Amino acid sequence: MVRYGRVLLQHQPEEATELLIDLCSGNLGKAPTHVHPPKNAEDKEKTTNGSGTGPAMLSYLGYNRVTGFLTGENQTSSTNGTPTGAQADGRVSQGEQPDVTDPPVIPQTPSYTPPSPQQYFAHFLDQPIMFIHFLESVALELWNQRVDAVPRTHDTPLPIREEAPPSYDDDPVKADQRAVWNTLLELYLASTLSKEGTTAEEASSKALGLLADTDLPYDPMHALILCSSADFKEGLVRLWESMGMYEDVLRFYMDKDRSSDIGNGGPEGKSPSAEVLRYLDLYGPTNPHLYPLVLRYLSSSPDILSRHPEQLASILQTIDEERIMPPLAIIQLMSRNGVTSVGSVKDWLRQKTIDTRDDISAVSGLLA
Repeated sequence: MVRYGRVLLQHQPEEATELLIDLCSGNLGKAPTHVHPPKNAEDKEKTTNGSGTGPAMLSYLGYNRVTGFLTGENQTSSTNGTPTGAQADGRVSQGEQPDVTDPPVIPQTPSYTPPSPQQYFAHFLDQPIMFIHFLESVALELWNQRVDAVPRTHDTPLPIREEAPPSYDDDPVKADQRAVWNTLLELYLASTLSKEGTTAEEASSKALGLLADTDLPYDPMHALILCSSADFKEGLVRLWESMGMYEDVLRFYMDKDRSSDIGNGGPEGKSPSAEVLRYLDLYGPTNPHLYPLVLRYLSSSPDILSRHPEQLASILQTIDEERIMPPLAIIQLMSRNGVTSVGSVKDWLRQKTIDTRDDISAVSGLLA
């Protein structure tokens, strides 16, 4: 398959891909778990007999569809699809007829070490759809890893992805896993450019699901390069979230709001400024340094401030309660450009005046 796999994929892509999946997953000799069911009676007859209008491609390889074994010579079939000869049943001695009612004996474990799937990556150069199917099937069969084509909900924080240990690539299994998922991400991003809306949408959804899954062993830095090269903004935001780079997420939507593209900047048609505040609600409680950043953003433009007057009051209250900034620093920040009027923060100023007066009275009572 290393030598002739590419030629086989060019002539029989589906059959060759299934054979490579069995080979790399360690499923040769075991019951098939991923073979697609026949679509009609004709396909079912081809699957049963191992032949259709011509000889089956896998029969030339000595691949027995019934037992899943690679054999040294081709299989033959009778007119009713029943194997004949000594190879039909290993228990049948010469001259005896096999008992077709007994199921074949299928071993539970392979009698070989599955090869690295990376050996066959180059074979799929002109077969991107088959390549995706091959990688997804191998990851599921071999390591029980999969990605769901459904984006996560946008109301829960994304867990921070842990960095891989320095000896990550010393383990060949881990190296194969990372190569598979890095390649899958690249294929998903390429499919997002498809002219078919359904294909592009599914590929985008899978890419986002892959990036949001902190258990999948892809390389974050490689993923950043891929998403940046493909201009996949949503993927970049997901990566920044998973890496704890929350300031980058906020600044991305802040810059988007200041640019000419102020339309639907986030999921579900939300404006960029609404996305800034949503991410602040998600990550601000555990990252207090984000509040001064958003406060500076809200007070940078009359248009932005007019859209979120209630959020401004809420942010000021949180900064006070958590003692993130002293009152004088807050006043200096909001008065730097004349955008914030006294009327927009009068409630906060009144409360700070009352609190200061109470503090002065308390101190004066202690000194008296």
